[in-house]
Amino acid sequence: MSLSDSNKNSDIEVLRAVAVLFVVVHHLGFLFVWDGAWQKLFAVTTFWGGVDLFFCISGFVIASSLLRETREVPFVDFAIPFWIKRIWRIWPAAILWLLIAILASKFFNLSGAFGVFKANVEDGVAAVMQVANFHFLNCWFYKQGLCGNEGIYWSLSLEEQFYFVFPFVLFFLPRKWLYAGLVMVILLQCFLDRPMDSPLWVTRTDAICYGVLIALIGETSWKQKLFPHFLKSKGTAITFSLVLIVLLAAIPTHDMVWFDTGLLALVCAVLVFVASFDAKLILPISVLGAVLAWAGSRSFAIYLTHNFSFWLTHEIVYRLYPGVQFDESYTLRFAIVGFGFIVLLSECTYRLVERPFRDKGREIARRYRAGAAANAPAPNAKPEPPAAPPAPSTAPIAVPLATLPLDLAHAVGFADVNAQRVLSGMTLEIERPAPADADLLVAHESQRRRAKPPR
Repeated sequence: MSLSDSNKNSDIEVLRAVAVLFVVVHHLGFLFVWDGAWQKLFAVTTFWGGVDLFFCISGFVIASSLLRETREVPFVDFAIPFWIKRIWRIWPAAILWLLIAILASKFFNLSGAFGVFKANVEDGVAAVMQVANFHFLNCWFYKQGLCGNEGIYWSLSLEEQFYFVFPFVLFFLPRKWLYAGLVMVILLQCFLDRPMDSPLWVTRTDAICYGVLIALIGETSWKQKLFPHFLKSKGTAITFSLVLIVLLAAIPTHDMVWFDTGLLALVCAVLVFVASFDAKLILPISVLGAVLAWAGSRSFAIYLTHNFSFWLTHEIVYRLYPGVQFDESYTLRFAIVGFGFIVLLSECTYRLVERPFRDKGREIARRYRAGAAANAPAPNAKPEPPAAPPAPSTAPIAVPLATLPLDLAHAVGFADVNAQRVLSGMTLEIERPAPADADLLVAHESQRRRAKPPR
C-alpha cells in the first residue's frame, strides 16, 4: 500500500486526526487557566494516550516504508536516504516553531504565557540534540535542572531515536529474530508499572513495536487471513471505532490497573491494525470525513503549533484587556481565538514549510539513490577478458635491392653485383613472411654472419 500524498491510507489519516485531537484536548489547561466546567471533561477521561497512538502509527508507517526498500545494497545506501527524508520531513518545521517560541518568551511575553526564556533555551538545546525526553525526565521526575514550556518535544525525541536505530535492526537482524525481538520488547514492557513522567514512561516503545509488527505482518499472507470481515457493516465499523477511541481516553484515567500504559498500547495496536487495510473501517462517517482528512494531513503542524496558539491567545488578550482577571466567562472567546490560531498557523506551516521541505528531502534522497546505483558494480558481473594481441600484418614489404644479402639476392634473381648497383635505387616488394618463417630467416642470417671470416 502506498502512503504517498497521491495515495494516502485514509484510515491512517483518520487515526492521525484522532491522535492530535487527543493531544490538543490534553493541553487545554494552557488555554483555560481558570477552574471551570471544562475540567469536567477530565473527570472520567484523560487524553495523553494520543501520543501512544502517534507512536504506533509511526512504527507502522516507517516500517512499511523501509520494508519496500531493497537490502541488496550496502547499509549506508539503505539507511541514508531514509534518514535524509526524515530530517527534511521533521526538522525544518520543528526547529522553526522551537525558535519562534523561544523568541516570543524573550520579546513578546508581558503575560508570561510563553514561559521563562532561559528554561526554553535549555528545552531547545535538548530538542535539537534529540534527547528532550531525558531532559524533561530530569525535570518532571527527578525534579532537577531547568525546563521550560516546550514539553511536546519529548515525544519527537523518542521517535527520532527510533528512526536512528530501526534501520540497523531491520537491515542486519534476520527476519525471524526481528519478530521474536519485537514480541519480547512488547512483553517486557506490557505489565510494567509506568507512572506518568517516570523513566519507563518517557522511554516507552511498546506502541512503536506494535506498529512495526503490524507492518511485518502486512508483508505476509497472514494479513488477508486476518481481515476483520465483521467491520464491513458501516454501523459496526463506526461502533467499533468509537469503543476503541473511548477506551483510549478512559484506560489511563484512574489507574484501574498498574499496567494501564501497556493496555493503552494494545488498543492503539488494534486501531492501527484495522487501519492498515485501508478499507475505510475507521470512523466511516461522511459528515466528519473532510474535517478528519484535513486534521490528519496537518497533524504534525497542529502538534507543533497548538500550545503556541494557546500562549499567543493569552498574550494578545492580556494586552487588549490589561488587569482583567479571566474566568470561565471567557471560555468561548478564548476557544474561538485559540482554535482559530491553530487552524491558521498549522495550515501555513503545512503549506509553506512542511510540504516544501518534505518534497525537497524526497528529491535529495532520490538523487542519492540514483548516484549510489550508478556507482555500484553490476551484480555477478564478469571481468572483461584481456584484449587479444594485434594480428601480424600481411601487407607486402618494400625492400631496397641494394640491401639484399647475397644469398637472398640469388634467391630472387639479383645476385649480380653490377646489377645490384644499377638497381640500387629500386625496391623489391616481397610477401611478408609468416612469424615462423621470419624466425627461420633471422636464424639463417645470424648463422651466415657468424660463418663469414673476418677480414
